[in-house]
Amino acid sequence: MEYTITEKQNVNSVRDGYTIDAESLIVAKTHAQKNRFYHGTVLVIEDNTGVVATHENGKWKTAPE
Repeated sequence: MEYTITEKQNVNSVRDGYTIDAESLIVAKTHAQKNRFYHGTVLVIEDNTGVVATHENGKWKTAPE
């Protein structure tokens, strides 16, 4: 499945992300954390339906299905 990963200053920031092809959301989360460039930023993972997970203040929040 394709996921778009974006690193933002806060949840409401607008920024371009990059797309990866991952087997699952867990793999996408791991990839996002390992490739984080700045400390204290928000990671947002989206698929074709919208935001599926955010990482803020050291915790992942998965969007309700």
